[in-house]
Amino acid sequence: WYSHDDSIRQVQTSDNQVTRVVPLRHPHRLVMNAEDCGVWTLDKHDRRILRFSAEGALEHEIRVRELAPRLDQVERLHLDPYDGTLWVTGERRLLHLSPAGSLLGSFSAPGSIRRLRVALDQSLWVLGKRDLWHFDPAGNLLASHRLGRHLAGDARYFAIDNVGGLLWLADDHELAQLKLSNPSEPPLRIRLRHHITGFTLDPFTGNVWVAQKESLLAFSRAGSLVFSVDLKALNIRKPGELGFDPVSRSLWAGAEKSVSRFTDTGEFIVRF
Repeated sequence: WYSHDDSIRQVQTSDNQVTRVVPLRHPHRLVMNAEDCGVWTLDKHDRRILRFSAEGALEHEIRVRELAPRLDQVERLHLDPYDGTLWVTGERRLLHLSPAGSLLGSFSAPGSIRRLRVALDQSLWVLGKRDLWHFDPAGNLLASHRLGRHLAGDARYFAIDNVGGLLWLADDHELAQLKLSNPSEPPLRIRLRHHITGFTLDPFTGNVWVAQKESLLAFSRAGSLVFSVDLKALNIRKPGELGFDPVSRSLWAGAEKSVSRFTDTGEFIVRF
């Protein structure tokens, strides 16, 4: 699934065809449940969280104001792939919803939330501007890590490599690789010349993919550059979102007026 200005669209990866178009005003975020291929989306303008089936039928509609009156603004949606529950974040607040959309619990982070990831043990890693927090699913703070010594700028992206036991962070120009077992240890750091605009992880190989204005780069767990894609030659402009599908072994790049699919080694397949 990917979002358009006025719709969400489903791609069948076996033949690279758009198979469903669901008209929708202001789709802002998308998360897909890989178990049944249903999708959650956020209508930020009307402050609604919507759940559609794989066939594009509306299954649940949740008004944020009714769900959590104290939540002023929904920023992100994140699915727990192990039980199908949904995490919703505002500026500082986290809500936990059942697969049917009922509220399971809520709690607040110590600071502004930028990103959230669910680890293999279903604990939560939450990224702030200069901090990284670790919570259990009930919202108890397990650990807090200052990131000032790991990154020169404010952290913008991160990913958890559960197989390798690693955690990757990125600011505007630098990557930092931390150990999940001890994030306070000095990290592996990779400095890049150009601005980072997107970031994702291949969970099988552990390669991290970085989007820049005219290229896609992949770095191994050892920190070496393993793949590079020239986007200018493909006429793909301003990539801003990256996602990796481990089932089809595909890298997806959302850019200006296009969504493109690549193999896990960076070979171009198709552009929508």
